[in-house]
Amino acid sequence: MAASIGGQLGRLDGILHNASKLDRPQPLEDQTLEQWLPLLRVNLAAPFALTRACLPLLKASPDASILMTSETHGHTPTAFWGGFAVAKSGVETLVKIWAQELEVYPTLRINAVVPGPVQSPQRIRTYPGERKDSLPKPETLMPLYLYLMGPDGHGTSGQIIEANRS
Repeated sequence: MAASIGGQLGRLDGILHNASKLDRPQPLEDQTLEQWLPLLRVNLAAPFALTRACLPLLKASPDASILMTSETHGHTPTAFWGGFAVAKSGVETLVKIWAQELEVYPTLRINAVVPGPVQSPQRIRTYPGERKDSLPKPETLMPLYLYLMGPDGHGTSGQIIEANRS
């Protein structure tokens, strides 16, 4: 993918990691390694691998942004969220480490957003008794994402931003 982008565009101005995998909350003692590995692959390993593969293209941009999506239970771990929370917590650590390592590239920044509760299929599946119309719609997050991805976000790096607190 990175080679194709490089061949066609020569650079990459931004990458948003927003994919997520979660089956259902359950106690750690009931979670198997077979359940954990896909959670770690989708929620942590894939954003790392894709960013790493695209890093030369991002460095070639005059203003590049890497934006990862964390999650409330990764930001503030709670019972029953197991491998999903561990992976999302890992995303936040990854962002902080990479921000430090990329400080020598002032045109490149990396941050994470913790969206908080929004009307999403994942939220409906994990909180079936909650009134979905009481939650903000995902599009309410767009101004924050656009700010962080666009030129106004220049200079903001290594931050974990809670959308419901911004």
